[in-house]
Amino acid sequence: MSNTYTGTAITDSFKIALSADALSIEEAMLEEVKIYPNPVSDYLVIDSNMANVERVEIYTVSGKLLLSQNLIGNSNNVDFSSFSEGLYLVKIISSNGTFIKRIVK
Repeated sequence: MSNTYTGTAITDSFKIALSADALSIEEAMLEEVKIYPNPVSDYLVIDSNMANVERVEIYTVSGKLLLSQNLIGNSNNVDFSSFSEGLYLVKIISSNGTFIKRIVK
């Protein structure tokens, strides 16, 4: 169907093209930061190729902050031994942004 006043075409269908190369900041950070093991028992390891990872925060699923720890260097251990079994949210904070990953203990 065509709009004769503006000369534009009107349609009820369209295509969306997505590029696999276009990653969000969070997806790009996930490629640079490795968090393991999942599930965790005693220590969670955070390895980063990025020098700008600054801090990790551990939250319960209800949003209670359990731990805030500054990260130094490319490899850090977070002590989970005192946490009970369950699901936790690990928030990684860097100068490029933040992302959250779910971890099971």
